Amino acid sequence: MADEPRAVSRRDPRAPVSFGHHGSSAVVGNVGHERRLDYTAIGDTVNTAARLESATKEIGSVLAV
Repeated sequence: MADEPRAVSRRDPRAPVSFGHHGSSAVVGNVGHERRLDYTAIGDTVNTAARLESATKEIGSVLAV
């Protein structure tokens, strides 16, 4: 039973956290149609930061820069 996954609330201080940071410019704002807008970030910087964040899980770190 100890190996079963448990639900983690957003306020649980033990919730796993990881960050990927890459500093450069990106396009940020509402994208889409007026009936369905999504706030998003677009650009190579965003993609690189997302890949760094994924890499933190592989290397067992909290932060990748």
